[in-house]
Amino acid sequence: MKQTLLPFLVLALAGTFMWSIVHADGPRPLHAHNLSGVPATLSTHRLWTRTVQPSADSAPAFLPHVRLPNGKRRDVVYILAGNGRSNCDPSNPARQGRTYALDARSGATLWTRSTSGQSRCTTAGPTVDPNGRWVYSAGLDGRVHRYHAASGNEYRRHGWPKRVTLMPDVEKMSSTPTVGNGRLYVTTSGFNGDQGHYQGHVVTINLRTGKTTVFNTLCSHIRQLLGPTQGRRNYCASERSGLFGRGQGVIDPVTHSVYIVSGNGRWNGRTNWGDSILKLDTTGGRLTDAFTPTNQSSLDDGDLDLGSTGPALLPSVNQNGHQLHLLVQGGKGPACDSCSGVAVRLLNRDNFSGRKGPGHLGGDIQDLQAPVSCEILTAPVAWKSPTGRIWVFYANSCGVAGYRLYSPSRGKFRLARPWEAHVGGTTPVLHHGVLYVARSREIRAYKATTGQFLGRISGIGGVHWEYPLVAGNRLFMTDQSGHVFAFLL
Repeated sequence: MKQTLLPFLVLALAGTFMWSIVHADGPRPLHAHNLSGVPATLSTHRLWTRTVQPSADSAPAFLPHVRLPNGKRRDVVYILAGNGRSNCDPSNPARQGRTYALDARSGATLWTRSTSGQSRCTTAGPTVDPNGRWVYSAGLDGRVHRYHAASGNEYRRHGWPKRVTLMPDVEKMSSTPTVGNGRLYVTTSGFNGDQGHYQGHVVTINLRTGKTTVFNTLCSHIRQLLGPTQGRRNYCASERSGLFGRGQGVIDPVTHSVYIVSGNGRWNGRTNWGDSILKLDTTGGRLTDAFTPTNQSSLDDGDLDLGSTGPALLPSVNQNGHQLHLLVQGGKGPACDSCSGVAVRLLNRDNFSGRKGPGHLGGDIQDLQAPVSCEILTAPVAWKSPTGRIWVFYANSCGVAGYRLYSPSRGKFRLARPWEAHVGGTTPVLHHGVLYVARSREIRAYKATTGQFLGRISGIGGVHWEYPLVAGNRLFMTDQSGHVFAFLL
């Protein structure tokens, strides 16, 4: 799980569907009839700039019309700054994670809350409850915290803040938590460079009762948080298989299943699930299906994590009177041992391998090349356009590409790549038919259906895994220097 960094930027985190409030996890879908025409050129105006502690290494979250303690209603942007300036360098840890609530109109600070502990950093962003009451934020103490969205008061009943790792010195919350199914899904991974004895896992928290469920990607028969002490019941001899990719914990809108994708680690098809897409039930505790590439062993040996990115769940399609549910998965490695480049895989999420249930290798419907054949360290965006066409978009250090799903009258569904731009960036964000892709010093805009370059937003600083949040006609962005920017689109 070497989280490869780039000289000028590294890649980010995002959602799998086109959202009304664009965020990694949990918001409501933006249906095609809400979309307006795509502008011929990009026109923006900077509204404000504010400074927070470095760095908020993900995307902000957003809630509209929050009723503040003084009775006024404000749109609020939430920031989690917990990665310092050195990407979890053990010699220079972040030491403190700080959650900010900012007035979206003015940038004024409404409240802040801090955590500290053994964890060197977090690269997760905050996430918000669909009912608009709570904000969930990763702490450097190995726990996830629950703050009142308006006041910042921390909820401390039913075991909150909830512990999500017993080894915060070697495990961190990498990806933004997901809210859905009345639950919070929190994933963990190791630090950059696979340092220490760690394992990836997802902790599912029932938001009504506070009950937690644990699924470990290694030693999955152990149903509790793993510990570092040999001989104890919660010790796992295997290590790695972290859930570090952007966009983990994706919820299926059809079945409400939850998808995670693991990085390098052992695989045996029973208890160890390295380099696999794992489909869990709503409780997060039962594995119902899995996809593991035929070249899993080679991916593991070559540090070519399948789980360097989360999955893209495509909208339902119909073929010969049957509903099909497809999924697209990127990664860092090729599709097979004799293949080259970096694969983008089209899969059937109703039956990954074609043999019903987990424990099998293979099942790819189709394999394509990633943008400019470079590894993917971002999350994808899936979209059903106003004309009904289904797209998925990826960005990486080398480029940005749009992939379109075709439905032949006979045979299997296929993806094609109608366009590709050879300028890289972090996780793409789609809004009103425009794809926004951040990179150091700028955010570039493309027409989603053609790749036409529409313009750029300049003036931001360097970026690592940061990516934009778009809400209404406003775009919010953070950078490595601790700046928060608000632009009017």
